[in-house]
Amino acid sequence: MKILIASALYEEVLPIIKHYSLTETEPRLFSRGNLSLLITGVGLLRVAAELSVKMAEYDYFFNIGTCGSLSDKYGVYDIIEPRGFIQGDFDGFELDTPNPANRFDPCYLKLKEGVPGLCSVNRFITEPVDGAELVDMEGYAFVALMEKWHKPYRVFKIVSDSGDHDEFHDTVSRCVEKNLEFITKAVDAVLGEDAALFDKKN
Repeated sequence: MKILIASALYEEVLPIIKHYSLTETEPRLFSRGNLSLLITGVGLLRVAAELSVKMAEYDYFFNIGTCGSLSDKYGVYDIIEPRGFIQGDFDGFELDTPNPANRFDPCYLKLKEGVPGLCSVNRFITEPVDGAELVDMEGYAFVALMEKWHKPYRVFKIVSDSGDHDEFHDTVSRCVEKNLEFITKAVDAVLGEDAALFDKKN
């Protein structure tokens, strides 16, 4: 099974690259065996453009990166697996809004009461978003592609800030490092027998 990890920034996922001894095989693509990691760049359009040409090549996808927290429930370095996704830059995707676009959007339909919701926008925000506790700049586009292609996936977001630009830059490089064991266990579970290929003892 071929696995692709998609992340926006190199700084976010450098610990993963080092852990699996991935090497750059194409610009912004780091690979070894059946595992690859793609640096997509920041923003919904960048993610859609970079990932769309990789969908047929891989079997399982991860989106791993940082996010802002709009809720007191989560603190810096907490790792969360969102279950609902909102395109925050598109009017009418607020929770419970009777907009016809919402009725057919597979990402929006995953948004349920009591489920961690992630709002993706192309800017830093600190104001509350109805239906979302977390905010990033990539997650919605990633999940929309997965749903369109019927690909299995998981999304892991680590809180780096409260939506503040300066706070993000202070913490971003440590977020994955502090959650590396959790992340690599999830990736290894999908790799299955191939995970042994990345054992430093081999």
